[in-house]
Amino acid sequence: MSSRNVDKGREAENAVASFLQGAGFPHCERRAKRGGYVAIPCMEGCEPGADCWRCDGAGALVPADAGDLTGIPGVVIQVKWSGYKPLAEDMRRTDEQRRAGRADIGLLVRKRKGVGLARAGEWGAYLPEWAVAWLLSGASYTEYVTTDAFACNATATWHTDLATAAALIRRAGYGVNTLEQTA
Repeated sequence: MSSRNVDKGREAENAVASFLQGAGFPHCERRAKRGGYVAIPCMEGCEPGADCWRCDGAGALVPADAGDLTGIPGVVIQVKWSGYKPLAEDMRRTDEQRRAGRADIGLLVRKRKGVGLARAGEWGAYLPEWAVAWLLSGASYTEYVTTDAFACNATATWHTDLATAAALIRRAGYGVNTLEQTA
């Protein structure tokens, strides 16, 4: 039997997936959970085993979780029923999931107190500042992360609602037809 917290998490994930399906991401759905660990590049972008001043070549070993939702190639989505943990901790975990899933964008969605499942588009959505700057720039991911533009504050967080974040991500070319384009 599931605990109430597990049920709430599942309900929140389904609500966000349902909203995103109607917002131009028709293939969005809950991701089957998987166990294990995966080695990811360190924050400097080096691969494990590389000569890196920050991680001494160790990279990072993180859970193989690539987010709560799938169906939007290049985007990892982490959904939280509420913000019990500090935002910085949830953002760090979302970025680990983004890197584990080898995605361009890691989006954190938190249910707002008093805002029900049917209004998931009004829930809080959080993206790193660099991701917002890149999405608005129109540059390719590779062009952007290899320029000085990427040097904006890597820890700053942009907060909006899910509807606005979805529109921004959709405007950047993610969503409808992305599965067909990557196949």
